[in-house]
Amino acid sequence: MLNGPFFSDGPLFLDTLGVYKNFTVEKGIPKGSKAEVNRFVLYKVAEQLLIAIQRDMDLLQYDYSFRFTGYSRKGSGSISGFRVNGYYACVDTRPRRFCLLELREALPDARSRLVGQIDIRNKSEIETDDWGILKVKKRKARVTWQDVLPQMIEFLKQRKSKTVVINHKLHFPRK
Repeated sequence: MLNGPFFSDGPLFLDTLGVYKNFTVEKGIPKGSKAEVNRFVLYKVAEQLLIAIQRDMDLLQYDYSFRFTGYSRKGSGSISGFRVNGYYACVDTRPRRFCLLELREALPDARSRLVGQIDIRNKSEIETDDWGILKVKKRKARVTWQDVLPQMIEFLKQRKSKTVVINHKLHFPRK
């Protein structure tokens, strides 16, 4: 959810937490990783994130899926190959809590250029040029950030130290 399109407060929060300070593609976040971060900056960014989540809660409280009336493909994830208003289109429900329609135009060198990204979480139907109607379905999802962030903000507010140490517990299992 925090890395979703049009949701700039999420990546800022993750960066401020130092989540990627010890991250590697091969090993993810190792067990026992820590990051020392500026307490006041984290406090302000956490407040900003809480405001953004509260602002967008009507959209973030759902997971999204899709189906086409004139094509057999349905579900979640991503699919392209259809057209909307003459543009090549792709619908993507990743990351969770988001649903994005991307429109591209073909260029003479067989590449394409992005001409638009549309957040379609608040739409139920979109007419396509060739696959019928794209129907967007919502399914209620549990969001706990609005419960956890106030506690974190209060904790950071009460501390006097310049920095706090964040223990990162998320890790990829080793094979």
